[in-house]
Amino acid sequence: MAKTVILETNVLYDIGLNRIRIEDVRQPGEHLCYSPISIIELISKLNDRSFEDRKAAANVILKHRIDELPDPESHLTRLFGYKLAEPAPSYSDAVRALATGQSLEEVRRGVPDDEALVRHSLHVPFTATWREKAEQEWVDSLISLMEENISGFREWYAKDPKKRSSSVPKLRGEKKKKFLYEMKSREWFSQVISACQMRAFFKADNNDLRVVTKQKINKLTDAITRIEFYAHMYTYYLIRLMTEGLLPKKNDSGDIDFFLYATDDDHVVATNEKLF
Repeated sequence: MAKTVILETNVLYDIGLNRIRIEDVRQPGEHLCYSPISIIELISKLNDRSFEDRKAAANVILKHRIDELPDPESHLTRLFGYKLAEPAPSYSDAVRALATGQSLEEVRRGVPDDEALVRHSLHVPFTATWREKAEQEWVDSLISLMEENISGFREWYAKDPKKRSSSVPKLRGEKKKKFLYEMKSREWFSQVISACQMRAFFKADNNDLRVVTKQKINKLTDAITRIEFYAHMYTYYLIRLMTEGLLPKKNDSGDIDFFLYATDDDHVVATNEKLF
């Protein structure tokens, strides 16, 4: 089976800006894919990168005919063996609009495609608002976890950021040992799998969920194995967050979700650090 390489957003930027070559991430015969996570990042975080950078990243997808994967929730729905309530949304119009547009204003109006007789566009304000809300909820949930479990963190975080000490409170001593033990437990692993299954329900056909078959049970067992790497990466992230004095960043949720696609040794994620 040919290996599938999923390109993380920063890799698309690096190829588009000629920092690396496509050959640096793809060996002959390998299949390249991108996730809608990248497209949402390209079209929503319009203050972080210039339009020219985003255009270059989108052009990589078109130039090299990189295939689109389903969004994380649709991917999980299929992985757990459920029928989708509706087809996974396609972001191909947004990719083409960014790649062929000359400015953000033009993209908002719609970029004409004379050959296909259509106009490609994207809804920048809505997408930006949706992404901002999802990422803020992610950060808020982790900050609450840190406030509840790390001594002194609540008081430290409540201060004006300019007046905080540079040392972020973290787990120490017995609390750290207890936390690390819990992160290695089967109960914690089960919680991560359960959370992924809940996300799968979000896109699933409700009528299909009511029917239990042997095939679905087998799919569930298979899904647990295929999500294992994601569970380890998410756990590793939490351990670093709680024990190394780090703070969650808004784009962390999307970065970790890329590993949902790393379901076996033939599906790897290319980041700007290395292959996973």
